[in-house]
Amino acid sequence: MHKNVRGRCQPGLWQVSSAKGSRFLASFSRDESGTTMVLYVLTFSVLLLCGAMAVDYGRAVHEKNDEQAALDAAVLAA
Repeated sequence: MHKNVRGRCQPGLWQVSSAKGSRFLASFSRDESGTTMVLYVLTFSVLLLCGAMAVDYGRAVHEKNDEQAALDAAVLAA
């Protein structure tokens, strides 16, 4: 604590800003607006990624099967 001109104690600047910051963080942690949107975006992103990977894997398996069929036909023709 610092003493002002009249000899009274007053908090230092860092103490005031720290108190304001802690009040802001406390109000931020209590505020739940928008949490549903964040959860929705995260869930949708994961589901979209899983869907894209499933399509990619399916196309790779299909391509592998086509190549195997062509190889089998070439071996039987020879």
